[in-house]
Amino acid sequence: GRGDDTIYGGDGSNRVNAGDGDNRVTAGSGSDTISSGSGDDTIRAGDGSNVISAGHGENQVTAGSGSDTVRTGNHDDTVYAGSGNNDIDVGRGDNIVSAGSGADRVSAGSG
Repeated sequence: GRGDDTIYGGDGSNRVNAGDGDNRVTAGSGSDTISSGSGDDTIRAGDGSNVISAGHGENQVTAGSGSDTVRTGNHDDTVYAGSGNNDIDVGRGDNIVSAGSGADRVSAGSG
């Protein structure tokens, strides 16, 4: 929900919806689905095929090895994705993307 949340998910397939606020989400290895609303979020997902959606704000997203899907809203975002075939879409803003090795698709809005 609303507010600044700190959430830790262990290994395995985690499903986390952190909502609005400045959130910190850490998940272990496994295929995780993580979403957050507006706010400056830090999201760290472990190895596995992760789906990460971070809302509008200055987000920092780190995804481990595996085929990851990462979406961020408009603002200045930083995305680090490990090895694997990653699909990364960042909104408008001054973004930094490091896709790692693999057949990656990266799209970015203006900024």
